[in-house]
Amino acid sequence: MIYHIATTQDWTNAQENGAYWPSQPSNCPFIHFSFDSQVLRTANRLFYGRVDLVLLKVDEVLLGEALRVEANEPNGEQFPHLYRALQISEVAAVLDFKPSNGGNFADWQLQE
Repeated sequence: MIYHIATTQDWTNAQENGAYWPSQPSNCPFIHFSFDSQVLRTANRLFYGRVDLVLLKVDEVLLGEALRVEANEPNGEQFPHLYRALQISEVAAVLDFKPSNGGNFADWQLQE
């Protein structure tokens, strides 16, 4: 499984449209995903303190060749990137994703 952190507004829009594409960053050609071991670090780096989020859980096998695992700059860590819109039917679960007191996601437990 791979995971994508989405705003609740973007997810609501996706449900109306049948497919998901994040509104930010608007100029990126792919959707950023994280492996389970990367989710909390990604959340704290990019979404610290945000309470308007959901976590999309996706089986990467469903995504085919449009999914590429690529090095992220500057440290070269590998992340999954989807080079097309994510279909609603490809989302296995939508998890409420809120930080603990103080805005940190460190106490959040990924439920498998």
